[in-house]
Amino acid sequence: MASRAEEGHDTGAGEGAADQGVDPEVAAFQAHQAGAARLPFAEEARSLVACSGGYGVLSTVGADGHPGGSVVGFAVGDDGRPVFSFSTLSSHTREVAADGRVSLTVLAAGFQDAGDGRVSLVGEVGRLEEGSPEAAAARDAYLKAHPSAFWVDFGDFAWYRMRSLKTVRLVGGFARAGSVSGDEYLAAREDPVMPFSAPVCGHMNADHADANVAMVKASVGLTVQTATFASIDRLGANVQVTRDGQAFKLRLPWLAPVEDRKGVKDAIVAMTRAAAQDAA
Repeated sequence: MASRAEEGHDTGAGEGAADQGVDPEVAAFQAHQAGAARLPFAEEARSLVACSGGYGVLSTVGADGHPGGSVVGFAVGDDGRPVFSFSTLSSHTREVAADGRVSLTVLAAGFQDAGDGRVSLVGEVGRLEEGSPEAAAARDAYLKAHPSAFWVDFGDFAWYRMRSLKTVRLVGGFARAGSVSGDEYLAAREDPVMPFSAPVCGHMNADHADANVAMVKASVGLTVQTATFASIDRLGANVQVTRDGQAFKLRLPWLAPVEDRKGVKDAIVAMTRAAAQDAA
């Protein structure tokens, strides 16, 4: 089944590109990618943070006015705001007490280079009252994300929450970046597929490398030598490919949105079969 990009290549779009010295297949690929389904920025940012692994760089305002960065653990509270357990011995704890303005930078799970996603949450952090329901909820969320963090109950640790969220900045890889408001971020849902991205991608890369290449050709319209699934969500997959010695990422949309692991399997099976039919 041909995609719209492939249809454009078969008609005037490819011929025009050829006249200008541009590879028609590449021109069709670029047109396809411009309209390829991707998560809205707010949803992608919130999902990336939720699935990141629970560590980030907290930037605080130092006593001399210069910013400082500390690697900290965090969890996502029920309201979507990050919660933290800070020790009184840490410099960032003292800096937050003096000036709550911070940014928390979180890298996507498996981050390797500038082509991978990252999110910065800009706002204010404040301490939660000891023994309050909010502190108890923060403890529950944190221990769910970090089960071995027994030290959170030591006397010199206290609970903190990002009490206000001003701006959220997403860099989703090359040529994909934007900002949303804190309210937009908090109102977005977490993607239901991203939490099991790693095992699905691992399976596809280990056992179905040829099918990955075929799906890219049939669905995206680009001939590649290798195709490695990097991540998936309810709308599609981000795939690392090599073509003529160059490595880059592309977007491989599902035929329709999916909501669970079975939906992902069904989508991949359908696209693999369609690719086999195209190649026959």
